[in-house]
Amino acid sequence: MHNSSSRLHRSRHLLYKVLFILTAAISVYAAAFTLSASVSDRLPATICLRENESKTIDFDIPMTASMEIMQSSSVSNVSVRNVKAVNFHEPVSFIAGEAGEYHINVKLMGLFNIKTVHVNVLSKSSLIPCGFPVGIYLKTDGVLIAGTTEFTDINGQTVMPCAGLVKTGDYIVSVNDSAITSKSEFMSCVNSCNGSPLVLGIRRSSPAGTDTVYVQITPQKDTKGEYKTGIWVKDDSQGIGTLTYIAPDSSFGALGHPISDPDSGCMLAIRSGALYNARILSIAKGQRGKPGEFIGSINYNESNRIGNITDNRNNGIYGFIDSSDTLISQYGLKQMDISFKEDIEKGEAFIQTFVSGRCELYRISIDDISYNDSSNRNITFSVTDKNLLDITNGIVQGMSGSPIIQNDRIIGAVTHVFVDDSTCGYGIFIENMLN
Repeated sequence: MHNSSSRLHRSRHLLYKVLFILTAAISVYAAAFTLSASVSDRLPATICLRENESKTIDFDIPMTASMEIMQSSSVSNVSVRNVKAVNFHEPVSFIAGEAGEYHINVKLMGLFNIKTVHVNVLSKSSLIPCGFPVGIYLKTDGVLIAGTTEFTDINGQTVMPCAGLVKTGDYIVSVNDSAITSKSEFMSCVNSCNGSPLVLGIRRSSPAGTDTVYVQITPQKDTKGEYKTGIWVKDDSQGIGTLTYIAPDSSFGALGHPISDPDSGCMLAIRSGALYNARILSIAKGQRGKPGEFIGSINYNESNRIGNITDNRNNGIYGFIDSSDTLISQYGLKQMDISFKEDIEKGEAFIQTFVSGRCELYRISIDDISYNDSSNRNITFSVTDKNLLDITNGIVQGMSGSPIIQNDRIIGAVTHVFVDDSTCGYGIFIENMLN
């Protein structure tokens, strides 16, 4: 009986010991996981360095971790002070070699992978910040479906031939296996169908990617005897925006955000586009709940064209200026180095914009910086310049793309205005536009 009791006691003791070890291990893992998630949010996803530059970044994170540098190009490496054990509570020094792309794996206790930080080492680059208004004209890549609608047919019935077959934001790229590129081509196919079915090639985007699907639609006559499908289409877009920069190779970036279709809200896929000189006739001041806007005119004659648009992306529109020297001289622009996000400071900065007949600098205050935000709302700022407030009451529609400058370097561009407060807005990092 005594031996049996002793064995039971030892078994319980061993079981308690195992449970204690398991509980401790789970607690350590949970704490490490929680800490890793918290630190990951505070570590930047990307760090940009200039070639042969030494940069010190204060992450202000109360932890020590190991860092493994993985080179993904064949050029000189990037080094980090105290590579094996970096104390993130103290400033960390990065030393860059030649231009290239690198990856740094950050690990807690050498075991838990916290984050992979991408390091881009770039050649020293400078841009010419602009800030003047431009007219924008885009041709869509395919015929955009801006919406669908019912209509009354020749028999007085409410019909919608396209119901359940197409979606707002789709692009029609072919009809009966013949490629189309314009609204007029699509309407011609519908008008001449004589009631026969049309097979539409549809380019459709989804989170998984872009596919081409084929749908069959039979147009029906409306009360006027005209064939209709119930599809609203468009093949172009136009408006006024602000040029952000001109690069030494005459390429440009503008807006800091994409051009989207106002009906569908979808970013436009473009086939081609052009920039034109624009005239600002007046400015409607911003009010609470109602953003202001530039009111202007655009002459779309070829003689007024100043460049070609090649891309419409999440971070702006891009292309090439035809005669950049003429524009630089006309607006009295000067070249500036760029600053990466780690160099941006809260406090005084300027936006360069065209609201008084010339490009001028107006004072703002940078209130917040979102280092890890990959969108176009990285910089939160407020307008403090009395002259700009008198003219516009802050940020108005059409100013998107106005360059943001700090310490005589271009750091970003204006992208959005606060609807409830026109004196406040968002900006994008210039490095995000360049990427």
